[in-house]
Amino acid sequence: MDSRTCIVLGEQSLLIQCIQRLLDADWRVQAVVSPSPAVQQWCAAQGLPWHQQAGELPARFAPGAVDWLFSITWLQLLPEPILALGRNTANFHDGPLPRYAGLNTPVWALWNGETEYGVTWHRMEGGADRGEILVQRKFAIEAEDTAFTLNARCYEEGLAGFDTLLAAIAADNVSGQPQSFAERSVYRRDQRPTAAATLDWSQPAARLAAQVRALDHGNYPNPLALPKLWLGDAPLMVQHAEPQTASGRAGELLAVSHDSLTVACGEQALRLQGLRKACGQPVDVAAHLARRGLATGHILPALTAAQIDAVDTALAATARHEPRWQRALAALEPAAWPLPGAVRHADPRTLQLSLPAALADDAAFRAAPQAWLAAAHGLFIARLHDRERCHLGLQVQPDPVLDSVPGYFTELLPLPLVPDWTADFSAWQAALAPWLTAAAAGGYASDLILRQQLSSPGDLPLRLSLAATAPALPPGVDWQIHIASDGTCQWQLAHEAETLVASFERLLQALVTSPGTAVGELPLVAAEQAAQLAQWNANTAADPRAPWIHAQFAAQVASTPDATAVSCEGDSLSYRELARQAWGITRALQAQGVEPGGLVGVLVDRSVTMLATLLGVLQAGCAYLPLDPRYPRDRLQYMAEDAGLAALACEQRYDDWLAVAVPRVWVETVAASEPAPVVASADADALAYVIYTSGSTGKPKGVQVAHRNVATFFQGMDQRLGTEPGTWLAVTSISFDISVLELLWTVCRGFHVVIYNDARRQKAVPLSKAVDFSLFYWNVAD
Repeated sequence: MDSRTCIVLGEQSLLIQCIQRLLDADWRVQAVVSPSPAVQQWCAAQGLPWHQQAGELPARFAPGAVDWLFSITWLQLLPEPILALGRNTANFHDGPLPRYAGLNTPVWALWNGETEYGVTWHRMEGGADRGEILVQRKFAIEAEDTAFTLNARCYEEGLAGFDTLLAAIAADNVSGQPQSFAERSVYRRDQRPTAAATLDWSQPAARLAAQVRALDHGNYPNPLALPKLWLGDAPLMVQHAEPQTASGRAGELLAVSHDSLTVACGEQALRLQGLRKACGQPVDVAAHLARRGLATGHILPALTAAQIDAVDTALAATARHEPRWQRALAALEPAAWPLPGAVRHADPRTLQLSLPAALADDAAFRAAPQAWLAAAHGLFIARLHDRERCHLGLQVQPDPVLDSVPGYFTELLPLPLVPDWTADFSAWQAALAPWLTAAAAGGYASDLILRQQLSSPGDLPLRLSLAATAPALPPGVDWQIHIASDGTCQWQLAHEAETLVASFERLLQALVTSPGTAVGELPLVAAEQAAQLAQWNANTAADPRAPWIHAQFAAQVASTPDATAVSCEGDSLSYRELARQAWGITRALQAQGVEPGGLVGVLVDRSVTMLATLLGVLQAGCAYLPLDPRYPRDRLQYMAEDAGLAALACEQRYDDWLAVAVPRVWVETVAASEPAPVVASADADALAYVIYTSGSTGKPKGVQVAHRNVATFFQGMDQRLGTEPGTWLAVTSISFDISVLELLWTVCRGFHVVIYNDARRQKAVPLSKAVDFSLFYWNVAD
């Protein structure tokens, strides 16, 4: 009999374990669907075909194409065309059906105080978790089980259940048991514990301890809530809770220390430890309580029924938007004040904006003036930053009902500005609309950052407020824009901003008069200012040289082949010798299969070979990424991974420095080669090099520079410095842009370049006294 066939969908490690069991049992896995890069890499290593989206399957498979369709940790409902691909279907559910259907069911079982749990393999039919039960395994919940340990046990039981299912399939003995829907409970993705998991002292201590354990996910993200202690002004997050034999009035503070407190409950008492603020900052419990006038014998504040209802209502409105804010927080890049040289005022200024009269006739503006102006301001700030993305602080309208429970929700949201410069303003508005809709539902739960293990957003110095009244400019905020529901707009500024006002008014005018124009082409300056800028930037001098660095270098080699090109530490090369070494690097890269257009990392010490390597990479039609060996290795590793290298040109001693699976060329072992003609059809807009800056968020950012940009820069240097060759001392790391002037402009103009080997000299030359200041300091990376 032929081996059975299947398609498998999922995205966690359980999926891989189950697929391995299928392979061991001689199943033919026709396709794996997973958005997980780890699963995709594993499939590629096993030679298994994989897809990122389930929607790709019907184009490849006909209905009934495989014996079984397995869904394993796939948390989406599969449409009928996908289900029809398998003659049989089975889904893994980490809960005992029908009692615990839906999502996050291990948490809910612990929260509800269950003593028994289980996992289920069932057919997929009729909606979520409703099909016949094929295999179910039940087990006792241990006294100290947490969400983390219970999930781990579900993993083990799920594998055991899969083995049982495969054995039944092999024996042609698969039978299903219908579910009893009278017993069914379904837990939704957006469902949250009441009062955002605030501890209720009227409950028994054992029950509260179980609820704390129910929300303990170990080192994994927590999708629901963190247990909370309410002290009347803001909640504290609770990590550990242990029942005690002591007793007292419910909510009575029985004992306090710097790291714990004990509170009387409906039955016994509860000792709480690991208290933190929502930002994750640990709390000195005794000092925290003392500042609020709380000591042993006091009754801790309790949420009223009205406050609980307010929190629950707000959570119901905002929980479904959490994934959106989570994505924004994970990629946060705060927009910064765009005029760093502007004068800062001691007192903030408030400017009332005048809108173009023609805006009153715009139908989109009249329909939703607040949303229209929010989109216009977002576009303006995105244009000022000209980045792939940046984030504006969005201040939402606080719900007055929540004033009595401060600290449960965050009202300052990160609004992503991700421009498509080719789209028009209506498309820009459409892209921002879901974010504004989510913001209108309210802020996200304040524990989101801590439980999802995100970095704190920190300061958002540029903010947009859609509140009913304009809030005061917060400390540390440079620019706050307030837009009322009727379209009235004012700016609060800590700086002079006349230039910004004029530019924004120009943009508004263009949005009214040119509604279909690509947003990247809308003018920000007046016509006379644009003319002045064009005059300043005009480059009218004709340059007879080619726009490619290596072509200019080749012309210089032909002109002065025997002149000294470069020297370093006693090594010297003529222009002819430098060209031969560079072509050796070029041919070594080509022999490794590196094609034009690739990015080549250059990890070499300062030497004549360093300059030859840069030229060799350019002659191969590639761009270079400078990787200074004096930089920290983790920074070099990050840059190499982020840039997506096609190859690495390095010295042999640095071969194991970077964990990147790309071809390598050991530059000191490459033999010189005779030069070849430069290909004249090279694209002047092709990249010449990529330089990584420090980055506004702490992570380096790659800046791409094309040959045309460099040629223009060279022409400007010709005009300012002249082209009469001389001797140039090159002192700058190749990881800084000015090295392009010192190393490449010079050899394209016939200079003798002397490369200063700072690393060797700084280690070798003893100093008789401390140096207070040196021009070389800025060039030192370690």
